[in-house]
Amino acid sequence: MFPFVALAFLASSVLLLAIALPLVRARLRDGTVALVRATRPLQRFVQAAFASTLVGYGVFTWLIVALGPSRLGIAAVPGTVAGAGLVVGALGLSIVLLAQLQMGRSWRIGIPDEPTELVTHGLFRFSRNPIYLGMQTL
Repeated sequence: MFPFVALAFLASSVLLLAIALPLVRARLRDGTVALVRATRPLQRFVQAAFASTLVGYGVFTWLIVALGPSRLGIAAVPGTVAGAGLVVGALGLSIVLLAQLQMGRSWRIGIPDEPTELVTHGLFRFSRNPIYLGMQTL
């Protein structure tokens, strides 16, 4: 059961550290909302789908802990496989957090109307968007 509890904490960490905390930090630092409001219907749909997926990810992992994996039809995996998955997930979260910090004031969720500084240092030297790379690793 430990890997599932660790997965739930990893999911909660993603929501808190990679989404909520940077939004609050940008608000306190700049007085701006870093969550860019979508204006077109398709953009609003994609934004809502992304948010729903993230929340669903967090809720589902805690349901596994509360109900047990077998009640949700989740197959057991060897501990080494679960451990490796948690390590890869933690690496992905680390990449996301580091890339967000390296973006500084240019960090936004969405595409802003006003131009922001192009970030070309740190992880951005190796990847066009290391935040998405880290999210995909999660």
